[in-house]
Amino acid sequence: MIRQAASLLLLLAVGGELAPPRPRVDTDRDNLLNMAYGATVVSRTGELSLENSAVHAIDGDSATIWSTPPGGFDETMVFALPALSRITRVGLTVSTNDATVPEDVHFSASRDGKTWRDVVTMNLQAADVPQFITVRTFDARFIRIRSRTKRYYTHIRSVHAIGNPLAAAAPPAPEGCWVINGQTARFARQGARVYGELATTPPTFVDGGIEERLVRLQWRRGPTWGLAAMTIGAAPRTLTGVTFYERQMDAFGIGAAWFGTPVPCASAPQPRIVDDRRFVLYGVAFDANDRIDAAASASALDAAAEYVRRTPRVRVVAHEYRLANAAQNRARCVARLNAVREALRARGVDVARLELVPSGSSGDISAVVTELQRRVASRIEIEAR
Repeated sequence: MIRQAASLLLLLAVGGELAPPRPRVDTDRDNLLNMAYGATVVSRTGELSLENSAVHAIDGDSATIWSTPPGGFDETMVFALPALSRITRVGLTVSTNDATVPEDVHFSASRDGKTWRDVVTMNLQAADVPQFITVRTFDARFIRIRSRTKRYYTHIRSVHAIGNPLAAAAPPAPEGCWVINGQTARFARQGARVYGELATTPPTFVDGGIEERLVRLQWRRGPTWGLAAMTIGAAPRTLTGVTFYERQMDAFGIGAAWFGTPVPCASAPQPRIVDDRRFVLYGVAFDANDRIDAAASASALDAAAEYVRRTPRVRVVAHEYRLANAAQNRARCVARLNAVREALRARGVDVARLELVPSGSSGDISAVVTELQRRVASRIEIEAR
């Protein structure tokens, strides 16, 4: 948190904005370069800090930024789409401050990450809305942008690629060993459940699950805890993550980004309860009718049953932010809570002890605006009372 506060103060000192001048809106629902849909960061040359990194150019959030390091006059970022896609428009959301807008940003594209073709160079104006340019249609798995400037700092809020996938994307495969931000990490998977640890000081323990192209996690490091999301790219295999402190998803809740590359693995981590005060059921997989996939969810449900048995008083709260209105969100919560209750009953849990709370989208998390935030915030959480 100290590092995060220092980064925010430095941004203020150089004229950076912590939020756009108008209310935050989701401008990235149709953007293929969005972590929520499986986009990843393949490489980048530099950033001001891990709280202002290339992750924030694809998190769909109009209030977070990628910032150059001091004097970073020529910086490059390479992103991977989850599948080969046909692109018709590209664009950028930049700063509302003229002093931090890059003079030009050059786009190039590749099908294999090795052979590149020029797409377009954009000249930008300070603005709080995306700036697009229609291009000659091209197919790509990778998008590279090069920001060139004479300014000491420049900011990019979002990189946009509009089009349609040409193939289905594979689900993420986070299992194995990684080096994340220079530190070793291990992940394992049982069905939809993903768990592991990062060799921070003290260690960071994670537990969560796979939903479509996203890995959603709860994490804890000593007394510090929060939520996170990861995407996993293939060929090259890379890991991209964004972390949030506690349940805060605005600019002040952003934690360090994760950038990982795979390394040989000596052993797999063991599953564990990450946090004695809360257990998030990201590892429970539901179908389109809100029924539980029993095989994929067995590991998470077994852990949930263990957690309930050893906790004197619990309540099970469902949060949902992804449907069209509050009534639909609450109805999904009711259906999923009932499904979880029956799955726990089948594991010998005295379900009369459970207080079921269909919170819906009434809001326990600040600033649920983007698709990524909606997916992370939508969850079932068992709370120790």
